[in-house]
Amino acid sequence: MKKLIPCLFILTVLLGCSNVYADDAARPVALSADGRAVLECASGDFGLRLRDMNSSDSVLLVSNDYACYYGSFSADGSRVGYKDYVPSDNGSLLQVPSVYLRDTGRVIRLSSPTAVAGNPSFGGSDAIAWTCGEALFVLRIDADGTLAAPRQKSLGFVANHCAVSPDGSRVVVISPTGDVYVVAPDADTMRRCGHVDGGFAPIFSPSGDRVLVTTSRGDMAVVAIATGNVTTIRRTCMGAPEACWLGDDAVGFSQYESNGDVTARTQRVRVDVNSMTTHSLFSRNFDARIVTNTKGDAAVANSAEIARASRALRNTRAQQPAAPTGTPTKSNGKVTVGTSVYFTGLIPYLNQVYDSLDLFSGGHSCCGSVASIMATQYYWKLPPKPTVTSKGGSHISYWGSYISDIFTINGKTFNAASSTAWGEDLAGYYGVFGWFLQDYNASSLGRSKRLAEFISACGLTSSCDDSVSGETGITKARTEIDNEYPFVVLNSITSSGHYTTCMGYVKNQHTLIFYDPYGNKNISYPSKDGRLAYYDTPGHNNGYMNLNSVWRFIYARGSNPTSLTLSATSSVLNAGKSVQVNAVATMNKGGSRTINTAVTWGSSNTSVATVSESGVVTGSGSLTKDSTANICANYQNFTAVYPVTVRANANITDWNEQ
Repeated sequence: MKKLIPCLFILTVLLGCSNVYADDAARPVALSADGRAVLECASGDFGLRLRDMNSSDSVLLVSNDYACYYGSFSADGSRVGYKDYVPSDNGSLLQVPSVYLRDTGRVIRLSSPTAVAGNPSFGGSDAIAWTCGEALFVLRIDADGTLAAPRQKSLGFVANHCAVSPDGSRVVVISPTGDVYVVAPDADTMRRCGHVDGGFAPIFSPSGDRVLVTTSRGDMAVVAIATGNVTTIRRTCMGAPEACWLGDDAVGFSQYESNGDVTARTQRVRVDVNSMTTHSLFSRNFDARIVTNTKGDAAVANSAEIARASRALRNTRAQQPAAPTGTPTKSNGKVTVGTSVYFTGLIPYLNQVYDSLDLFSGGHSCCGSVASIMATQYYWKLPPKPTVTSKGGSHISYWGSYISDIFTINGKTFNAASSTAWGEDLAGYYGVFGWFLQDYNASSLGRSKRLAEFISACGLTSSCDDSVSGETGITKARTEIDNEYPFVVLNSITSSGHYTTCMGYVKNQHTLIFYDPYGNKNISYPSKDGRLAYYDTPGHNNGYMNLNSVWRFIYARGSNPTSLTLSATSSVLNAGKSVQVNAVATMNKGGSRTINTAVTWGSSNTSVATVSESGVVTGSGSLTKDSTANICANYQNFTAVYPVTVRANANITDWNEQ
């Protein structure tokens, strides 16, 4: 076994906030081989910046917000590979694989703007590889930036990442289905050498004999190039692993240990690939982001000092990339705008911080409860309970009480209290939150199953699905949306895990659309409006914040109305008499349903006719002339009107009255 070089701390700063959602620090992306330069996502992930570690001088490479994932240095540190973005005419983002020459400041665009491109990767002293669409390109680049004619190889699939061997002779790519291929451009050969479900971001070992792969669940796998043997390294904590090689026989990665929904400690560990023994290298309290170079040097960031510098230098505006443009087409509760497909107008947005009740102190820790309530409310299973909350300014919260107060739905009462094991601030609350955290013993899956139990109690079909890695996950997500089912996603967009409500996707792109209960991380966490938040799936960077890992789907399947009609045996009744008006919803899954007790009833003129909570209309007995009132029913975003005429002549008896 080769001797490992100890980690050297070339950047170490202190955490300014213990909240897991606080992303005040610039996040390191890659560290140069000489330890003198770091690629970083500026504070809040607003662009990709190259920073000199000695002088703190910096260059903004990517000015587009939230497009700072997966940058890399060449072996000698003289070149930086990254993906830039330019807006298209329809508002979407086109991708440009690019190389920055540190000595001259020159930027080389490896292709014209295209819909899908991969991140450049370096090998040896001069080899560089990237993808455009389903084609792999490999070329040599001289010290002065002179480019040789690239070799092109058709892959038959899109790969966002590739890895070039240390000698520059081979390239590894991973298919969307998880097959690992070795490509020899000079020989024009392509060989399958293994399979890693949900694998992305391959990294060659220093000898070039193995490849380290990260998975969309946050685990890692080591693939032996010659034999195809795969060794899986599973982690016990959530969060992006920030994996790297520490010599030929060992890998390093980060573990994030949580206390409830707060990251308590970040530990950097080393695993011997042959013996699978694990050693702790160092740790930091709370949430830290760590990258290393091939020498084992480490860059650590988890404070405000570098963040303040980043803010001062940042020249971009905090905003989500442009929303899709085009003429929308509707299908029941689903709308298609350009390449975006999502639900519209049906799901009421609920913010975990600002819409929770004043007496509830767990607003930063209730994402699972709120995401599940939003998925359920696509079907409007919970009646509104208007309550005034002062959080974020005084306003009415219609569903905030379901987070932390006792309620009953379909005969099931959610009166379990959240356990003191999660801390005094989070203890003693009820509702979905208390049900979720009623003890400390349940596993992550066990707690997710409690959210599924809540969704099922609301009359929907729900279950947990942990087989959602890679292409399998994106396929399942699109299927749920196409079938008009929102669902909850447990992911690692925060280091200790976050639940969000998925309600759309982008066609031909690994981007999902969410109602995020903590706001829109493309803008900031926390923020008040998390509607239509676009997030890229693990292993892909299309210009949005990345989910980092996808752990689980919680389904919420049911039927939703597409129209609402009112009917009765007669539209005329005698004064003082009653008639039943029926509210009938046509459902998107076929058939119809009478929902008299689910709608909100009203009368345009209660002096003519009143209506009960179940739709029984009673004519006034004090009319002096025949009069008409409109009986109204409201359900979700549907309104139906039924005119009723009340006769003042009580001698008329030939109507079907109660």
